[in-house]
Amino acid sequence: MLGALLLAGCHHGLDLGQTPAALPAASMPGASAPAAGQPSPPPARPKLGAEEPSAVGPAEPEVKPRPTERVYHHPTDGFALTLPPGWESDDRQPGASLTAHPGRNEGLNSAAGVTVVTADTGRPMTVDELVDTTKRALDQHTEQLTPLEDKRLQVSGHDAARLVLAYRMENVGRLSMVFLVPGEKRSYMITCTAPKDRFDALRPTFEALGASFKID
Repeated sequence: MLGALLLAGCHHGLDLGQTPAALPAASMPGASAPAAGQPSPPPARPKLGAEEPSAVGPAEPEVKPRPTERVYHHPTDGFALTLPPGWESDDRQPGASLTAHPGRNEGLNSAAGVTVVTADTGRPMTVDELVDTTKRALDQHTEQLTPLEDKRLQVSGHDAARLVLAYRMENVGRLSMVFLVPGEKRSYMITCTAPKDRFDALRPTFEALGASFKID
């Protein structure tokens, strides 16, 4: 059951024509020059109340507020996580407490993101037990699983592990940074995943996500 839960984690430009220059009246179609010896007509007087046209400069570009970090609190699963600026979250995906990914305007691959899975274990689990269970589950359901890192650390005041795993799923090479945080009767798996060519750029973001995780 725990293994199955973990797998749930893994412009159109405007073509403006040029405005023609103002032409002398005699050169306009249908106009004629004054006869010889006749005085030229006086210049037209401006109408009373007429205003000179004002030069209108280009409109100021709209300045949108920069997105800020957002702390997400799960309503029932007892954890909080600080999401990066611009990331979108969803807590309605089957098998996961939370999924989040860079917004569409962030210029990042949509396959990148984080998934938080909560597993009710019924008893306290050690970090080593949780690591072994995770590796076995991924080994059965992925291809070419290669552990790259296995580090022990503290997350939210709890003993925890941080794994970096390379594997293939659905014929796509991926890298995941997985934080495993065992609790009294509930364990948490924070899985940060990216395509191989995006992982290094996102690694600082993934590390910050794991460090921000709090058990309420």
